[in-house]
Amino acid sequence: SEITVALADYDRVQLQWSAVAGTNILGYKIFRDQVEIDAVSANQLSFSDFNVAASRTYLYGISVGDADGNGLQ
Repeated sequence: SEITVALADYDRVQLQWSAVAGTNILGYKIFRDQVEIDAVSANQLSFSDFNVAASRTYLYGISVGDADGNGLQ
């Protein structure tokens, strides 16, 4: 799933992504700079990170988990 930045402000970054096909999707884990910062349910396709600093660059990623124990990044 491709992540897009919907908003980048001095105090938050809002990420969006499209749903991953599959009926067993349990949720998404959100990573900032290769460290897991949160997890959301399968029906949530956006996340706002309020723990950011102005003029700093961050690398974001998501990991998709399903009921069969598979994970994708």
